[in-house]
Amino acid sequence: MAKDPEELLREAARVRGFVEDFHIFLAERDPEFLDRWNGIWDHVLQKSILDDKTKALIRVGVSSALRIEKGTENAIDAAIRAGATIEEITNAVEIAFIYGGAPSLMLGLNILKKKADKITKK
Repeated sequence: MAKDPEELLREAARVRGFVEDFHIFLAERDPEFLDRWNGIWDHVLQKSILDDKTKALIRVGVSSALRIEKGTENAIDAAIRAGATIEEITNAVEIAFIYGGAPSLMLGLNILKKKADKITKK
C-alpha cells in the first residue's frame, strides 16, 4: 500500500535532514518514486558504518565538487549538526577543489562563510 504524501515528507526529513520543494512535488505526483528514493537515502546514510560527521563531510566534498549549491548548503548544515568544526568543513571543501577546481572551492567556501558568520555571532 502506498504511503501518504505527508508520511513520505516526514520520512524524507528524517533521512535527509531537510525537505525541498521537489520532494513535495514528488510526494504529490509520484509517491512511489519518493518512497524508493527515501529508501536509498535511508540505506546509505542511516545504516552506514561511518559516523554522522564523516558522512556529512563526504557530502560536503562531493556536493562542492559537483557544484550543487543547495546540496552543499544542506551538507554543511548536516556537518555542523554532526559536530564538525569550521576547519574540518573547510578541509572537505579544499579536497573538493582538487577534483572540481576553483568553482567548487568558491561555492563551498562562500556557503561556509555565511554559515560560519552566523555561528560566531551566536
